Amino acid sequence: MEYRHLILVFIYTGLRAAELMFLEWSDIDFKRNLIKVRGKDIFTPKTHECRDIPLNDRLKDILIEMKHESTSSFVFFPGTGDRQKDYQQRNTTDGPLYRSIYKRFKRLVSKCGFEDSSKVCIHTLRHTFGSHCIMNGVNIVALSEFMGHADIKTTMIYAHLSPEHKQNEINKLHYDIEDPQKTAEYNKPGGQRKEVCLTWIYLV
Repeated sequence: MEYRHLILVFIYTGLRAAELMFLEWSDIDFKRNLIKVRGKDIFTPKTHECRDIPLNDRLKDILIEMKHESTSSFVFFPGTGDRQKDYQQRNTTDGPLYRSIYKRFKRLVSKCGFEDSSKVCIHTLRHTFGSHCIMNGVNIVALSEFMGHADIKTTMIYAHLSPEHKQNEINKLHYDIEDPQKTAEYNKPGGQRKEVCLTWIYLV
């Protein structure tokens, strides 16, 4: 397993760490392009609800490649063959599998030189998914469903956009009142009256 694949799954799905640990190939529907988050024998998603996450095209290609090379039913960290034992290991947040993920991620964060790396953890990748979905125009209601939030108010924390992104968005707003030809057209009988008003304000 390449660690970058694990990170890519996090940022393209918004899965919680426990959900990723229990992710199996049978949970991925390549024909319908869906990742199914389901409860298992001893695992239940945080909100106790099943959900489907649309499978991003780029991530799909990566997962297909991974599946061809996999000999396990689990997407990450091969099992022992004893299903009950495998589930038990993945259900322990202080177990070796979780520690392996968190420690390696912390080393990666340190190499990246973040100003305050103590605030960056594996769960930060879930925030990355949420924030970038919003910044790329994903509907807040749809995002809430993708992330499995019981209350949409929780999803609203991902609606905070960077100042640079907000500036880029507001710069998309444009009025034709600065164009003399457009101004003349708006002032014709039956023209766009609201624009005429804006034109008048601009010219005063």
